[in-house]
Amino acid sequence: MKTFVAAALGALALFAGSAFAATTDPAPDAPPAACDDNFVDTHWHAAVDAYRGEHLDVAATETDAIIAACGDDPRAGMPHIMRAELALRSGDAQRAADLIPDPPPTFYAAWMAMEAHDELGHADRVSSIATVLERMSGEALTRAGMTQVESFDAGGYHVTSYQGRLEQGPFIRFFYFLMQPVAGGMPVSIAISRDNIALEGSDRTYFVDFYQCSGHYTMSQFESAETVPYARARQAVDTFLAHPDSGNAVSATVPHDGLCAFPQYITPGLDN
Repeated sequence: MKTFVAAALGALALFAGSAFAATTDPAPDAPPAACDDNFVDTHWHAAVDAYRGEHLDVAATETDAIIAACGDDPRAGMPHIMRAELALRSGDAQRAADLIPDPPPTFYAAWMAMEAHDELGHADRVSSIATVLERMSGEALTRAGMTQVESFDAGGYHVTSYQGRLEQGPFIRFFYFLMQPVAGGMPVSIAISRDNIALEGSDRTYFVDFYQCSGHYTMSQFESAETVPYARARQAVDTFLAHPDSGNAVSATVPHDGLCAFPQYITPGLDN
């Protein structure tokens, strides 16, 4: 998962006008006098510098100062999100859940909210956010030129499949299967792709990649000199879902920073 500075400070798009958009609430009470632009700028720049330098305790202290002084003032919006990430990274899911606005203002914040509520056992809240993200992701894939093929239930997941061509860094995705547990919980995905870095541009080898909150798992690969038909992709997914164990992966990338890994590959298209 992108870090706060990469995602939030990188002008990550707000969910303006989306299903996350909140109704207009009454203006909050005036914040304490200390919450002025100079106060916020001073502490915010200190928080960002500390974050970038991996001095996370200092970043937490600086964002706490802004939050304490400003409350729900819009100038404290980004400090709330940074502080929520720091809380997740330190294992404090309740603090993270309390800090993220409802509805979450960004894709990044929505993923952090899901992770926090998942750790707290709030399955309904996780599912409600996941449902919105997956719908928005499907719309984004369609705008990018992919076509929805079908929806089906298998292996305890509700799956919606997409076919086309989508470039994501070194990966060329030909099929995306967006998956949400039928019983509720964190979404996952399977992508069937070529990897131009791993194979130096080979157009014959396809990877079956499984993405969940803990990381990226290459479950299998196959060769094809022809255009891969949907039936072949669906067969690969059905094979995985018959025995959905990421421990059987051929290779894996599993970060350990306390955050969900690779959300841009689980609900693709929402990270721009």
